[in-house]
Amino acid sequence: MDGHLFLRNKFLKIAVLTMAYKDYPALKRWVQHFGSLFGKSNLYVVSHGADKNHADIALGCNILSLPRDNMKRFDFVRATKLANIRRRIQSNYDIVFQVDADELLFFDSRYEFKRGDEAVFAIGMNVYPEGGRFSGHFSKAVATWGKNTLRRHGVQFQNEHCYVPEVARGLYLVHTKYFDVDELVATNAVRKEITNRFEDSVSALTWKNPTKMTLRKFAEFEDLPWGEWDEEADRLFKYIANNPRHIPDSRIVAAPHLESDKRVKLPTWISF
Repeated sequence: MDGHLFLRNKFLKIAVLTMAYKDYPALKRWVQHFGSLFGKSNLYVVSHGADKNHADIALGCNILSLPRDNMKRFDFVRATKLANIRRRIQSNYDIVFQVDADELLFFDSRYEFKRGDEAVFAIGMNVYPEGGRFSGHFSKAVATWGKNTLRRHGVQFQNEHCYVPEVARGLYLVHTKYFDVDELVATNAVRKEITNRFEDSVSALTWKNPTKMTLRKFAEFEDLPWGEWDEEADRLFKYIANNPRHIPDSRIVAAPHLESDKRVKLPTWISF
């Protein structure tokens, strides 16, 4: 693979960037998925703590290591460091997608992918063993340009200005955390370890009590009726465009926190 995506009678050269701490099964899936789409030579894996296992899993990718010696304001620092890396490589690409190790992007061939002027948002969802649930929380900004920064699932601009999330209708972000129960147990154990060691660096319930959040998520999913993929995707797409979330005093624009009230079966072109 040469890292290109066909768009409007031309090709876009694509890279994908992530940061990982442990998460070995998820990273393996991430490398296999994006490697098959764009080629491993266009993947950039930041190993938080210089983990040799990451280098083995991501063989053939571009491996960068960052020390794991200070966890203060971790989310802010992480976003800033990834933005700096993206800016250094973006001149070689038309788009640098940036997603977590447990997030995959899928392109629906029925739609033409649109790059966007300032950022690209994907339609997001959580996936479970039986299907998926569309989520505004995971309808993240997955690419931006210049001095903008991907932060808090949205895009942070240099200056305040009116902006509506540019959602690529045929682009889906699939959050795989809940898909494999064995992987989920291991992931929750890592989160608990991080919380115990760096309590001041995390605040979300998904980190402080990951088991409780996991049980809640599965219970909510199993109580939902089944819906149709296209109907639920269209509803979320329209809702995001009409209800952008502006995070106060941050210059961040993100998608609204809407969880679909129906679950859906995955189409055949989404598999991992």
